[in-house]
Amino acid sequence: MIKDSGDRHDFGTGSRRDKREGKGRYDLLPFLALFCLARHFEDGDVKYGDPEKRTVPHTANWRKGQPLSVYLESFIRHACKFGAGERDEPHLSAALWNGLCLLETKALIKQRKLPVELDDLEDFDEYLND
Repeated sequence: MIKDSGDRHDFGTGSRRDKREGKGRYDLLPFLALFCLARHFEDGDVKYGDPEKRTVPHTANWRKGQPLSVYLESFIRHACKFGAGERDEPHLSAALWNGLCLLETKALIKQRKLPVELDDLEDFDEYLND
């Protein structure tokens, strides 16, 4: 069964499709920045991951779960180091990595796929649009 919102967009050609609204605008994502983040995820997997499971999806070390405050602290630290001009490592990529993992971990906790004990920050569910 294909999900259907019930709203249609009719094209001049006669073709029709489900409306895009509320599904996210993936065409607006910054692809070069995402490439930088993908490299940071790769580097982290080399450093912390299990070499036997590198090719298996969803086996990354960070997906096992870390307290949200760990991601927040690291996000702030790397953002400050980047803002202060430190270039000894990719601090901006590291900050963004931590921010993404913070959001993802919060969503996984909300879905009960990770333990609720990992949520050690004040509630920020309003940032999760699901």
